[in-house]
Amino acid sequence: MNRKTFPFSAVVGQDDLKLALLVNSVDPTIGGVLIKGPKGVAKSTAVRALASVLPEIEIVKGCRFGCDPIDNENMCDDCKAKSGSGRSMDKISRKMRIVELPVSATLDRVVGSLSIRKAIEGGDLELHPGLLAEANRGILYIDEVNLLDDNIIDSILDATASGINIVERESISVIHPSRIILVGTMNPEEGELRPQFLDRFGISVEAELPGNEDELLEIVRRVQEFDSNYAGFTAQFQVEEDELSERIVMARKILPDVSVESQLLRFIAAIVLKYSLSNRSMITTVKVARAIAALSSRNEVSIEDIRTALKFSLRHRLKNQKKQQENVEQEIEDRISSLDRQDDSKLSGEESESPDRGNGNKNSSERKESENLRVNIDAKNEVKLSGKTGTSHSYRRIGQKDGVTFDFYSSMISMAKNGRKRLSFRDIQFRDTVSRGSVPIIIALDTSRSMGVFQRMQTAKNISRSLITSAYISRSRVALITFSGTAGEIATNYTRNLSSIENLIDAVEIRGRTPLPHALMLANGLSSEEFRKNGRGIAMFLTDGRGNVSISGNMKQEIEDFSTDLGKTSDVYMVHSSKGSQRFLPTFNDTIARCSGGRVINLAELEHEIRIGI
Repeated sequence: MNRKTFPFSAVVGQDDLKLALLVNSVDPTIGGVLIKGPKGVAKSTAVRALASVLPEIEIVKGCRFGCDPIDNENMCDDCKAKSGSGRSMDKISRKMRIVELPVSATLDRVVGSLSIRKAIEGGDLELHPGLLAEANRGILYIDEVNLLDDNIIDSILDATASGINIVERESISVIHPSRIILVGTMNPEEGELRPQFLDRFGISVEAELPGNEDELLEIVRRVQEFDSNYAGFTAQFQVEEDELSERIVMARKILPDVSVESQLLRFIAAIVLKYSLSNRSMITTVKVARAIAALSSRNEVSIEDIRTALKFSLRHRLKNQKKQQENVEQEIEDRISSLDRQDDSKLSGEESESPDRGNGNKNSSERKESENLRVNIDAKNEVKLSGKTGTSHSYRRIGQKDGVTFDFYSSMISMAKNGRKRLSFRDIQFRDTVSRGSVPIIIALDTSRSMGVFQRMQTAKNISRSLITSAYISRSRVALITFSGTAGEIATNYTRNLSSIENLIDAVEIRGRTPLPHALMLANGLSSEEFRKNGRGIAMFLTDGRGNVSISGNMKQEIEDFSTDLGKTSDVYMVHSSKGSQRFLPTFNDTIARCSGGRVINLAELEHEIRIGI
């Protein structure tokens, strides 16, 4: 079934989005584009529409991987053998492909696997190409890229970094070219991307909502006409589509001749160095600027090309710090204004200001506190809470069991390899269903008045931010509970939109008493529901433990009962900072830890690093 494609030139607005897609079509080595934005703003529509304006490429006829007939270095083994033996290779032309990778795709479908049909029928061990093979020399489009499984992400990362896909499984070993342009779309409200994956996208853009009523009305009019008269609507834009396709072809031809003046290169370097960004940032910015110039049929890059290229290539590499994103945009404008006032000779000898590699306007005491108190979820599935420099201790999580499920495909492969026509018990294979490093986390933040002394709230916020950063890296989902006054509140349920949680934590105010039993009850409800779906989680309470508001009148019994239940579905950690005489006041932290089988951590006495196995 063929999907009706909206014309690329008919997409209303979204100028940055369309330009980002076009520059990648001109120079595929830019590395793809990540498109962020809310639902229903034409992200996927624009990507799919790009197919109609993509240029044609020549491929070796009959090649499963679409090899370039004149690029011997990046051919598959079969094409190299033909070329080396002097045999002629027929070639055909076809459009660059956009291959879609759905969120539900399996690893076998992505990287390729043994052909079951050929293995069963003739005993031949032959590769059945996956999506990485189909997308070679084209575009691999991943909708909702932030929801993709980690093992699939890792495989795509390996292929995009090296330009080849290595398949080593089921007694087959195949290496084939996989030179792909990554295009991903995502809604940030549904979760963030791992930093390793984020940096693989050459550029990123924000898909915008309509700017005014007229633009929104034009969108509605075009969609209605597209639905009611597809052939007539697409015919209206055919001339523009052809012109756009020709622009891409011409831009590719002049791209090698596009130059960048040395002072503009210094301009880019100053921005990249000031914000401690990678070499890839500099390289990508130059490539994008040259592609933009080529699309405009110019042989020289202008300062406006640089402005756009910096916006595209730096935004997603700023460590997800909102303040830093605002700073770099202002920095670009300031430097461009300065550039306009200076002649070339002065600019080439100008030295950049001393870079501020810190965290903006944070005061020194807060920065020192953040450096000394960290929580990390590492690759070994451990939570690491660190204080002053010193020794470390590791603890394994009690009762943890990885989920497993029947793996039909691997079982069929085993049957075929052993020459059987029917599945036997010896062929049965299983696979893990739990992703390593990803764990549901509850942050329960005490916002009562007693947290206002000895900078307890500031310490709790710093710990929360560090835990959120670690959850972002491990792709864990986080829920936030705040409690003060007469009751606790679920500020947000489990989510991967971690920036919203950080904003909520920054905005909390200290007030009232400490309804600790109610906070435990809320945490128990969240944890129990999540446990049934995804297994055991973590509940981290940042509190002094001095509960003084009961639900039914028997606070001690409530705390013991809720803690016991919570310990059945989560590993519980009571993190607090007690100093001086305050440490001897009554606290329920020890009671909660005892009943839940959890642990108490006093940051004031943290002389070494503590690792908590998860």
